Amino acid sequence: MALYVGIDGGGTSTRAFVFDPASMQGSVALGPASRQSSVGWETARTALVETLNRALAQMKQPANEVIGLSACLSGIDLPEQSVRMAQELQADFPLARIEVTNDSMAPLTAGTNGRSGAVLIGGTGTVAVGETLDGQVARAGGYGYLIGDEGSGFDIGRRGLMAAIQSCEGRGPNTCLWEAAQKVYDVTAAEQLIPVVYDADNPVAVMASFAASVLQLADEDEVAAAILEVASEAHMQLLQSVLQRLPEMDQRVVLSGSLFTKSEILLEKLRGRLPDVEITPIRLNAVTGALMRAMRLVDRTLLTRFDEGTWQGIEAAVMT
Repeated sequence: MALYVGIDGGGTSTRAFVFDPASMQGSVALGPASRQSSVGWETARTALVETLNRALAQMKQPANEVIGLSACLSGIDLPEQSVRMAQELQADFPLARIEVTNDSMAPLTAGTNGRSGAVLIGGTGTVAVGETLDGQVARAGGYGYLIGDEGSGFDIGRRGLMAAIQSCEGRGPNTCLWEAAQKVYDVTAAEQLIPVVYDADNPVAVMASFAASVLQLADEDEVAAAILEVASEAHMQLLQSVLQRLPEMDQRVVLSGSLFTKSEILLEKLRGRLPDVEITPIRLNAVTGALMRAMRLVDRTLLTRFDEGTWQGIEAAVMT
């Protein structure tokens, strides 16, 4: 049995998808965090190997049946990082052709079915990545909340909270965002937000969570609407950077992340700003994109047998 493996690994969890195209059988296993910059190299490698081995055990197959493996991992940003992790994984899966790349490549490939195009990921952070058919890659953003993440959930949430506070104190325009902040964070005075944010284990996540309120109020609140205009401009700039640096790439963009999957507001704004670009929200799991990349590593023609509907059926059978 010739098996292919896609891994989507991040700072919270790791998912491995093992698949046999001949029998159309597959299995998925969930494991712990594998972001090496957070948990360290050895812990990250162990998380990847153990998660993959659990998926293999579900199919009662050994490691030497894996012939293609793509690990799309958060925190893998430099070539030397990719090489190091690939070498470490090769020891456990000696017969596999292995690729280790950034986790943004998984939703990109899931959305394009292995064709050329770009992805814009909008969650707590933001990043845009494009890839051509011959493997050229361009990236814009993804620098974290201190020096980047323009238009991200954190950025929108922070702007929304600041506007709420300014409205409460009478030094900014009136906005419904203050009433929303009171409900979301269970406060009655602006200063009560200080411990809510600064004493939190993850202040970035606390502020990013308020982005949902900004999105919800945008149709009725001018301040919230203005914040989303700023975010949409940032999204356009991220994508234009990638599209301009890869002119031979198809003008196709996949949107991934909670900012786009839970609301259509930013999707429609972006379509208005880039009318000549095909922009669609992702419809498959990111780990399926990693699996596609593993198959493409060994035989590029394999993916021609699978369209999006086929993959949705496979996901429904394997992931339920």
